[in-house]
Amino acid sequence: MWRRFGFGALLLFLLLGNASSAHALPWEEVSVRKVLDNSHFQLSDDRVVRQVGIVPPDLLAPTLAERPLCRKTFRLLKILLVGESVKILPEESFENSPGPLPVHLKLSEGEYLAEVLLREGLTLLERKDPDIRFFSTYEKAEKEARENFRGRWGDTDVQKARRKIRAQASRASQEFRKKYAPFFAPIAVGKVQRVLSGDLVELENGLQIRLLGIQTPPPGNNPSGLDCFGTAAQKHLSSLLEEKTVWLQKDVSDFGERRELLRYVFLPEERVSVNEQMIRDGFARSFWITDDHRLKEVFEDAQLRAYQEAAGAWQSCVGALLFSEKNKGISRPIDRDCPVKGNISRGKKTFHTSASGWYQRLQPERCFATEAEALDAGFEKVK
Repeated sequence: MWRRFGFGALLLFLLLGNASSAHALPWEEVSVRKVLDNSHFQLSDDRVVRQVGIVPPDLLAPTLAERPLCRKTFRLLKILLVGESVKILPEESFENSPGPLPVHLKLSEGEYLAEVLLREGLTLLERKDPDIRFFSTYEKAEKEARENFRGRWGDTDVQKARRKIRAQASRASQEFRKKYAPFFAPIAVGKVQRVLSGDLVELENGLQIRLLGIQTPPPGNNPSGLDCFGTAAQKHLSSLLEEKTVWLQKDVSDFGERRELLRYVFLPEERVSVNEQMIRDGFARSFWITDDHRLKEVFEDAQLRAYQEAAGAWQSCVGALLFSEKNKGISRPIDRDCPVKGNISRGKKTFHTSASGWYQRLQPERCFATEAEALDAGFEKVK
């Protein structure tokens, strides 16, 4: 009897020991230097990490449904992360994937960053990988946003419009294939007549080619505010391709929703695709939403170097528009009824003066006559 009792006690001890060690996850405390976009963050030691488990609104080229959310998400990320001490935990199932290190982020208050974004309806849950850590927590946060119609979950009219566009594209695909049949071969040849953007060109026969695996913002009048990046990317691609004969290589997909072919583009004398060259030169980013992954690892490696070295437009445009501290001293018109605007988000109280880039756009929860009055009310000045 005692032997059985002793064996049972030992087994219980081992189980409890394993349970406690399972909760002792290897979180690493770090400081965030920059928010690169709504998914990628640069740490104080220059490492670039990527938040896993969510699909945030695209900062560089937002869809119609994402436009009201992309800048709001970016602003919240800067408030929550830049200059703050947070904890990161690498996601084991993605540790060997190419590109920036995939991690979970925990804020100083103890909440997960993905949980906060999901609860506010600013992002979607990545359902392709239900085995990642904290998936159930993230799923619960997204469900709360849906039930309370927060963020993107209240924009049902836009979602209907997107479904209609997809249906129209499907009906048009058959006519498109007949007209440009030779270009659906694994390899085709054409001459570039015009460069329409940093990732879209038009051939002499009017066929448009989307450079597969990359993305740039559209040039000029860009809702995300990155006009400089889009224009610079278009000019760089023009210098590489305009009026030149190119080889078009197919991966898996044929064409996108707007009837443009998705292809890797090569110059006859070059071994590296122009798609990859745009990433290396810092005028595009690696971007994959289809099943085409032949060169994904190569593109992700090139992207990581472009992030770290701040090549091309990542330095001249994004750095100047989003990360520079020079704008702090710029004088802007002051709202006489609300000289100092107070903002309350997720329990955090901050205030903006006319020197802040967000002053004109902010709809304040509180108004103050002076900064001192805002500080006395428990509000902190934005960084």
